[in-house]
Amino acid sequence: MKDLLGDAIFRKSIQAFVERWHGRHPIPWDLFNTVNDVTGRDLNWFWNRWYFSNGYMDLAVTGVAKTGSGYSTTLDNIGGMPVPVDLVIQFSDGSTSIMHETPALWAPDQRKAAVAIPTRKSIKSVALKAGIWIDADTTNNRWVLR
Repeated sequence: MKDLLGDAIFRKSIQAFVERWHGRHPIPWDLFNTVNDVTGRDLNWFWNRWYFSNGYMDLAVTGVAKTGSGYSTTLDNIGGMPVPVDLVIQFSDGSTSIMHETPALWAPDQRKAAVAIPTRKSIKSVALKAGIWIDADTTNNRWVLR
């Protein structure tokens, strides 16, 4: 949630929740509604997936296509959890770049997303970077130019 909202808004939301519910007996929906209210955003798509679904963490890089401003990488969210994404982009010249996307990437469509990679360089491969998230199937986490 902190990655989705950013530090300042996350802190403001948690402080509002503590102020509103201090000395009372909140339930999870009280937190969800407080955060939605303070941020002015409907984050129910996020709450539902994280707290009320049987989803799991499993992402796949399903394609990379050239665009006018660089490339577009297509990701599938097989497990359905709206998790942050770190892409490791390896260029043909041997250089590497890492792009971070917050869970907001999954707000429009929780099963498929496209990530724009603005660059003039040729891409050799795109891979999902392992971090604290454990992907259920790592065999589909990399796209390589053939």
